[in-house]
Amino acid sequence: MYSGIGHHTSDLVESMQLDDLAGMPRFQNRVVIMGFLRLQFSGKINARLILDTTEPHLDQRGEPMGKTNASGLTRVINAAGYSWKGIIYAYRNEAAFRQEAWLSLFLLPAVFYFANSLTEQLVLITSLLFVLVIELINSAIEAVVDRFGDEHHPLSGAAKDMGSAAVLFAIIIAILTWLAVLI
Repeated sequence: MYSGIGHHTSDLVESMQLDDLAGMPRFQNRVVIMGFLRLQFSGKINARLILDTTEPHLDQRGEPMGKTNASGLTRVINAAGYSWKGIIYAYRNEAAFRQEAWLSLFLLPAVFYFANSLTEQLVLITSLLFVLVIELINSAIEAVVDRFGDEHHPLSGAAKDMGSAAVLFAIIIAILTWLAVLI
C-alpha cells in the first residue's frame, strides 16, 4: 500500500472517461480500485496502473478472493465449501462433467457386484473418481482461458486441447482398469 494516498472505490470508473475522472478534484492524488488494478491519479489525464498485491481481490459480490487469514479447522471448512461450490458449478455448467458424474453413479453398484475384494473395489472406484478429477481440472483450464477473452489465440487452443487430451487419457485408464479387474 502506498502511504499518504487515499483509496476511493466508485462505480463512476465504469461510466466515465479516464480523463474526466483525472480532472476531478476529488480524484486528485487518489487511488481508484478496479478489480486487482489501481488507477493512481496525480493530475489531469495523468494516471498510472498499479498491480495491487497488498489487498485481497474482491469477487463480484465484494467478498475477498484468494488467501484468507483463516487457519486450522476454519481453513479446512472454508476449503471444503469452496470445493463443493466448484463441484456444483461444474455440474451445472459443464455437460461433460454431468455425463461422467452420472456414468460414475451408474457404474458404482457394478463395482460392488463384480469386484471380488476390497482392493478391486477401491481400484474401480478410484478410476471413476480419477476421470471426474481430470474433468474438473480441464473445466478449470477452460474457464481461465475463456475468462481472458473470446479472441482466438494458438496458446488458448493448445491449453484447451491438452486439457481435453488429459480427460481422454483418464477415460482410457479407467476403461483399462475396469477391463483388468473384470477379465
